[in-house]
Amino acid sequence: MHDEASHDTPDSVGPPIPSDFLSINDFVKAHEAFHDARTPSAIQTLERAARLASSSIFAIRLQLTRIQASHIAATSDNVDDAVMQRWADSEFLIIALWRLRTTACIAHL
Repeated sequence: MHDEASHDTPDSVGPPIPSDFLSINDFVKAHEAFHDARTPSAIQTLERAARLASSSIFAIRLQLTRIQASHIAATSDNVDDAVMQRWADSEFLIIALWRLRTTACIAHL
């Protein structure tokens, strides 16, 4: 078993392994230090941006579908619930759009 000091150096060969630590707190500290010391390559950054964009696009499509469905449901008896659902879904749509914008900024760097 190792203490956290044995994994604190940025020139460590690989990421810390949980079984090497007596305490989960020590592992988390070593894990964060290891990853904070690394700079991702351009391809790693683009791959991450592509995964984030895919997730954001899925969320956007989902929210648009929900907003359209709440518009149809607004003709039913419970109009207030449909309006509140549309409002909430619109807010989540804005968040998903913002995440997509942020992803594009990451990819642009």
